[in-house]
Amino acid sequence: AGRITPTEQKKSNIQKVVSQCVEQYRGSIVQYSDGSFVATFEGPSKATHCSIDLISVIKAAGKSVSIGIHIKEIIVSEALLISKKTKDFFDKILDLAEPNQVLLTQTVKNLLSGAGLSFTQFNKIFDLSSAEPHSLFTVTDNLDKEDISEGYQYMSFPQNDSLIENVLQSIDMHLDDEAFGVEMLCKEIGMSERQLQRKLKAVTNKSPNQLITSVRLHRAKELILQGDNNISEISYLTGFSSPSYFSKCFKKEFGQRPSEL
Repeated sequence: AGRITPTEQKKSNIQKVVSQCVEQYRGSIVQYSDGSFVATFEGPSKATHCSIDLISVIKAAGKSVSIGIHIKEIIVSEALLISKKTKDFFDKILDLAEPNQVLLTQTVKNLLSGAGLSFTQFNKIFDLSSAEPHSLFTVTDNLDKEDISEGYQYMSFPQNDSLIENVLQSIDMHLDDEAFGVEMLCKEIGMSERQLQRKLKAVTNKSPNQLITSVRLHRAKELILQGDNNISEISYLTGFSSPSYFSKCFKKEFGQRPSEL
Protein backbone atom coordinates (compact mmCIF):
# COMPACT_ATOMS: atom_id res chain seq x y z
CA ALA A 1 0.00 0.00 0.00
CA GLY A 2 1.24 3.52 -0.75
CA ARG A 3 0.40 7.13 0.06
CA ILE A 4 1.56 9.95 -2.24
CA THR A 5 2.07 13.50 -0.98
CA PRO A 6 1.17 16.22 -1.61
CA THR A 7 -2.25 15.04 -2.77
CA GLU A 8 -3.60 16.77 -5.86
CA GLN A 9 -7.22 17.82 -6.02
CA LYS A 10 -7.61 16.86 -9.66
CA LYS A 11 -6.62 13.67 -11.45
CA SER A 12 -2.97 13.74 -12.46
CA ASN A 13 -0.57 11.59 -14.43
CA ILE A 14 0.76 10.06 -11.19
CA GLN A 15 -1.93 7.38 -11.17
CA LYS A 16 -0.85 6.27 -14.64
CA VAL A 17 2.78 6.24 -13.53
CA VAL A 18 1.98 4.05 -10.52
CA SER A 19 -0.05 1.65 -12.67
CA GLN A 20 2.75 1.37 -15.25
CA CYS A 21 5.33 0.54 -12.60
CA VAL A 22 3.08 -2.02 -10.90
CA GLU A 23 2.32 -3.71 -14.23
CA GLN A 24 6.04 -3.96 -15.02
CA TYR A 25 6.33 -6.20 -11.96
CA ARG A 26 3.25 -8.23 -12.93
CA GLY A 27 1.21 -6.67 -10.14
CA SER A 28 -2.34 -5.29 -10.08
CA ILE A 29 -3.77 -2.09 -8.64
CA VAL A 30 -6.63 -3.02 -6.32
CA GLN A 31 -7.52 0.50 -5.18
CA TYR A 32 -6.45 4.03 -6.07
CA SER A 33 -8.07 7.03 -4.42
CA ASP A 34 -6.83 10.52 -3.53
CA GLY A 35 -3.18 9.59 -3.91
CA SER A 36 -3.43 6.37 -1.88
CA PHE A 37 -3.24 2.97 -3.51
CA VAL A 38 -3.21 -0.75 -2.78
CA ALA A 39 -1.54 -3.22 -5.15
CA THR A 40 -1.11 -6.98 -5.11
CA PHE A 41 1.82 -8.99 -6.48
CA GLU A 42 2.76 -12.61 -7.12
CA GLY A 43 5.38 -12.43 -4.39
CA PRO A 44 7.15 -10.15 -1.91
CA SER A 45 10.27 -9.67 -4.05
CA LYS A 46 8.28 -8.14 -6.90
CA ALA A 47 6.34 -5.96 -4.47
CA THR A 48 9.54 -4.69 -2.82
CA HIS A 49 11.53 -3.97 -5.97
CA CYS A 50 8.50 -2.26 -7.49
CA SER A 51 8.21 -0.09 -4.37
CA ILE A 52 11.86 0.95 -4.56
CA ASP A 53 11.43 1.95 -8.21
CA LEU A 54 8.18 3.77 -7.43
CA ILE A 55 10.03 6.02 -5.01
CA SER A 56 12.44 7.03 -7.79
CA VAL A 57 9.76 7.82 -10.36
CA ILE A 58 7.50 9.69 -7.96
CA LYS A 59 10.45 11.74 -6.69
CA ALA A 60 11.18 12.61 -10.32
CA ALA A 61 7.64 13.94 -10.56
CA GLY A 62 8.24 16.25 -7.58
CA LYS A 63 6.26 14.23 -5.05
CA SER A 64 6.89 11.81 -2.19
CA VAL A 65 5.48 8.38 -1.46
CA SER A 66 5.35 6.25 1.68
CA ILE A 67 4.94 2.50 1.15
CA GLY A 68 4.07 -0.44 3.40
CA ILE A 69 4.38 -4.12 2.42
CA HIS A 70 2.74 -7.03 4.21
CA ILE A 71 1.21 -10.38 3.30
CA LYS A 72 -2.55 -10.41 3.81
CA GLU A 73 -5.43 -12.31 2.26
CA ILE A 74 -7.86 -9.94 0.56
CA ILE A 75 -11.22 -10.37 -1.12
CA VAL A 76 -11.38 -8.80 -4.57
CA SER A 77 -14.78 -8.30 -6.17
CA GLU A 78 -16.97 -5.55 -7.56
CA ALA A 79 -18.62 -5.07 -4.18
CA LEU A 80 -15.63 -5.29 -1.85
CA LEU A 81 -11.98 -4.60 -2.59
CA ILE A 82 -10.21 -4.82 0.76
CA SER A 83 -11.57 -5.30 4.24
CA LYS A 84 -11.58 -2.49 6.78
CA LYS A 85 -9.22 -4.53 8.97
CA THR A 86 -6.67 -4.78 6.16
CA LYS A 87 -7.04 -1.09 5.32
CA ASP A 88 -6.58 -0.08 8.95
CA PHE A 89 -3.49 -2.26 9.20
CA PHE A 90 -1.87 -0.60 6.21
CA ASP A 91 -2.94 2.88 7.32
CA LYS A 92 -1.09 2.28 10.58
CA ILE A 93 2.09 1.32 8.73
CA LEU A 94 1.82 4.32 6.38
CA ASP A 95 1.32 6.67 9.34
CA LEU A 96 4.72 5.53 10.63
CA ALA A 97 6.57 5.60 7.30
CA GLU A 98 8.64 8.64 6.38
CA PRO A 99 8.32 10.20 2.89
CA ASN A 100 10.11 8.07 0.26
CA GLN A 101 10.48 5.16 2.66
CA VAL A 102 9.46 1.52 2.27
CA LEU A 103 8.45 -0.31 5.46
CA LEU A 104 7.86 -4.03 5.48
CA THR A 105 6.87 -6.52 8.14
CA GLN A 106 8.91 -9.40 9.54
CA THR A 107 6.78 -11.84 7.52
CA VAL A 108 7.82 -10.18 4.26
CA LYS A 109 11.47 -9.83 5.30
CA ASN A 110 11.70 -13.57 6.01
CA LEU A 111 10.62 -14.33 2.44
CA LEU A 112 13.19 -12.06 0.79
CA SER A 113 16.31 -14.17 1.29
CA GLY A 114 18.61 -13.80 -1.71
CA ALA A 115 16.70 -10.92 -3.26
CA GLY A 116 19.64 -8.47 -3.15
CA LEU A 117 18.16 -6.30 -0.41
CA SER A 118 19.34 -4.87 2.94
CA PHE A 119 17.12 -4.39 5.97
CA THR A 120 17.23 -2.15 9.03
CA GLN A 121 15.06 -2.60 12.12
CA PHE A 122 12.57 0.25 12.30
CA ASN A 123 9.82 -0.02 14.87
CA LYS A 124 6.83 -2.08 15.90
CA ILE A 125 3.22 -1.90 14.88
CA PHE A 126 0.44 -3.76 16.61
CA ASP A 127 -2.02 -5.86 14.63
CA LEU A 128 -5.35 -4.20 15.28
CA SER A 129 -7.17 -7.54 15.42
CA SER A 130 -4.86 -9.56 17.67
CA ALA A 131 -2.69 -6.93 19.40
CA GLU A 132 0.36 -9.03 18.49
CA PRO A 133 3.43 -6.94 17.69
CA HIS A 134 4.78 -6.86 14.14
CA SER A 135 8.42 -5.87 13.73
CA LEU A 136 8.95 -3.38 10.91
CA PHE A 137 12.01 -2.94 8.72
CA THR A 138 13.20 -0.38 6.22
CA VAL A 139 14.62 -1.82 3.00
CA THR A 140 17.23 -0.70 0.48
CA ASP A 141 18.49 -2.26 -2.73
CA ASN A 142 22.08 -3.49 -2.64
CA LEU A 143 22.42 -2.84 -6.35
CA ASP A 144 23.33 0.71 -7.32
CA LYS A 145 20.65 2.14 -9.56
CA GLU A 146 20.60 5.37 -11.48
CA ASP A 147 17.68 7.63 -10.67
CA ILE A 148 14.92 7.30 -13.20
CA SER A 149 14.71 10.44 -15.27
CA GLU A 150 11.86 12.89 -15.16
CA GLY A 151 10.30 11.25 -18.20
CA TYR A 152 9.84 8.11 -16.09
CA GLN A 153 9.56 5.80 -19.09
CA TYR A 154 9.49 2.14 -18.11
CA MET A 155 11.57 -0.01 -20.42
CA SER A 156 12.58 -2.97 -18.27
CA PHE A 157 12.96 -3.30 -14.54
CA PRO A 158 15.27 -5.82 -12.88
CA GLN A 159 13.46 -8.94 -11.77
CA ASN A 160 15.44 -10.05 -8.69
CA ASP A 161 13.27 -12.93 -7.62
CA SER A 162 14.07 -14.57 -4.31
CA LEU A 163 14.50 -18.29 -3.81
CA ILE A 164 11.05 -18.71 -2.30
CA GLU A 165 9.36 -17.12 -5.33
CA ASN A 166 11.22 -19.43 -7.72
CA VAL A 167 10.19 -22.41 -5.61
CA LEU A 168 6.55 -21.31 -5.50
CA GLN A 169 6.45 -20.71 -9.26
CA SER A 170 7.94 -24.16 -9.90
CA ILE A 171 5.33 -25.82 -7.68
CA ASP A 172 2.54 -23.88 -9.36
CA MET A 173 3.72 -24.95 -12.82
CA HIS A 174 3.39 -28.62 -11.79
CA LEU A 175 0.33 -28.20 -9.62
CA ASP A 176 -1.69 -31.03 -11.21
CA ASP A 177 1.27 -33.41 -11.49
CA GLU A 178 0.94 -36.00 -8.74
CA ALA A 179 4.52 -37.19 -9.43
CA PHE A 180 6.06 -33.77 -8.83
CA GLY A 181 8.15 -33.85 -5.67
CA VAL A 182 11.34 -32.71 -4.04
CA GLU A 183 13.65 -34.36 -6.60
CA MET A 184 12.05 -32.59 -9.55
CA LEU A 185 11.87 -29.32 -7.60
CA CYS A 186 15.60 -29.46 -6.85
CA LYS A 187 16.41 -30.01 -10.54
CA GLU A 188 14.33 -27.00 -11.59
CA ILE A 189 15.77 -24.75 -8.87
CA GLY A 190 19.32 -26.00 -9.50
CA MET A 191 20.04 -26.85 -5.88
CA SER A 192 20.78 -29.99 -3.92
CA GLU A 193 18.04 -31.44 -1.72
CA ARG A 194 20.10 -30.74 1.39
CA GLN A 195 20.61 -27.08 0.43
CA LEU A 196 16.95 -26.62 -0.43
CA GLN A 197 15.88 -28.29 2.80
CA ARG A 198 18.07 -25.97 4.88
CA LYS A 199 17.10 -22.76 3.05
CA LEU A 200 13.36 -23.44 2.99
CA LYS A 201 13.36 -24.41 6.67
CA ALA A 202 15.06 -21.11 7.54
CA VAL A 203 12.68 -19.02 5.43
CA THR A 204 9.33 -20.81 5.75
CA ASN A 205 9.86 -23.23 8.67
CA LYS A 206 8.64 -25.99 6.32
CA SER A 207 10.41 -28.85 4.60
CA PRO A 208 10.22 -28.95 0.76
CA ASN A 209 7.57 -31.68 0.92
CA GLN A 210 5.53 -29.72 3.44
CA LEU A 211 5.75 -26.60 1.31
CA ILE A 212 4.66 -28.45 -1.85
CA THR A 213 1.63 -29.83 -0.01
CA SER A 214 0.79 -26.47 1.55
CA VAL A 215 0.91 -24.68 -1.81
CA ARG A 216 -1.34 -27.34 -3.35
CA LEU A 217 -3.83 -26.98 -0.49
CA HIS A 218 -3.97 -23.19 -0.63
CA ARG A 219 -4.55 -23.32 -4.38
CA ALA A 220 -7.26 -25.92 -3.80
CA LYS A 221 -8.90 -23.60 -1.29
CA GLU A 222 -8.98 -20.84 -3.91
CA LEU A 223 -10.59 -23.20 -6.43
CA ILE A 224 -13.22 -24.33 -3.91
CA LEU A 225 -14.16 -20.71 -3.19
CA GLN A 226 -14.42 -20.01 -6.92
CA GLY A 227 -17.03 -22.76 -7.17
CA ASP A 228 -16.28 -23.82 -10.76
CA ASN A 229 -15.29 -27.42 -9.96
CA ASN A 230 -16.44 -30.07 -7.52
CA ILE A 231 -14.15 -31.27 -4.74
CA SER A 232 -13.07 -34.47 -6.51
CA GLU A 233 -12.05 -32.50 -9.60
CA ILE A 234 -10.14 -29.99 -7.47
CA SER A 235 -8.25 -32.76 -5.66
CA TYR A 236 -6.87 -34.03 -8.97
CA LEU A 237 -6.28 -30.53 -10.36
CA THR A 238 -4.01 -29.82 -7.39
CA GLY A 239 -2.02 -33.06 -7.59
CA PHE A 240 -3.62 -35.25 -4.91
CA SER A 241 -3.87 -38.99 -5.53
CA SER A 242 -7.43 -39.33 -4.22
CA PRO A 243 -10.26 -37.11 -2.90
CA SER A 244 -10.16 -38.88 0.49
CA TYR A 245 -6.43 -38.18 0.93
CA PHE A 246 -7.00 -34.61 -0.23
CA SER A 247 -9.77 -34.17 2.36
CA LYS A 248 -7.51 -35.50 5.12
CA CYS A 249 -4.66 -33.12 4.21
CA PHE A 250 -7.07 -30.20 3.81
CA LYS A 251 -8.52 -30.65 7.28
CA LYS A 252 -5.03 -30.86 8.78
CA GLU A 253 -4.05 -27.58 7.08
CA PHE A 254 -7.23 -25.55 7.58
CA GLY A 255 -9.10 -27.27 10.43
CA GLN A 256 -12.13 -28.17 8.30
CA ARG A 257 -12.96 -30.55 5.46
CA PRO A 258 -13.28 -29.22 1.90
CA SER A 259 -17.02 -29.97 1.95
CA GLU A 260 -17.44 -27.82 5.09
CA LEU A 261 -15.71 -24.90 3.39
